[in-house]
Amino acid sequence: MPVSISNLQRRVLGPTEMVDYSNIVLSNYPPDAIKSQPFIGFKVLCRDANASMMPPNVRLSQIDANLGFLMNTGCVIRETVNSAMNDGFWIITMPVPRGYVSTQITNLLNVLTKFDSGFGIHPTGLVEINVSGKCDYASTEMCLQRLVVPHPYSNMIQVPENTPYRYGHVTRINDEYICFRSRWNLRNGADFTPQTMFEHMTLLSQILCSIYY
Repeated sequence: MPVSISNLQRRVLGPTEMVDYSNIVLSNYPPDAIKSQPFIGFKVLCRDANASMMPPNVRLSQIDANLGFLMNTGCVIRETVNSAMNDGFWIITMPVPRGYVSTQITNLLNVLTKFDSGFGIHPTGLVEINVSGKCDYASTEMCLQRLVVPHPYSNMIQVPENTPYRYGHVTRINDEYICFRSRWNLRNGADFTPQTMFEHMTLLSQILCSIYY
């Protein structure tokens, strides 16, 4: 039976709370779909402009009580780690096959709009893109060497730390699959609007998927 994420959408997740993305994907998509195309997930960093107006626990309770708009969007919300940003939230999408990316980004932007208008919590421009696909141990270096980031996106990349790779981090899912994580500051481009967010995230996700071909 497919794993439902509805229980994750009823409240803001804690900064380090575990979510089993692999099990969610495996239970919701047939093996052929997983083997035939990369899966893509997004994280968008937002800042709470009203964080100082009330105690954190009261603010979280207020948000938790009004998250009905998350249902059927494939999105969840997580607090940022206080040491990094004490007034932030990540809007996170569940991984979807490459062919469903446009639909998922549309759902994500609708969530961002409601989060902004309902709570005064705005996207900062920082986006994490996670692409997972088939890549065994011996092919890892070759896969990463395929990635070519054109201008203007070369100006948007957030240089990663603690990794030998130029554009992001590799997490091995198992012997056959990896997840490649990279972060981008979309405000380093032209106008930062919902339309440009959609365009940049769509194109960047396709560029990043190229490592698996």
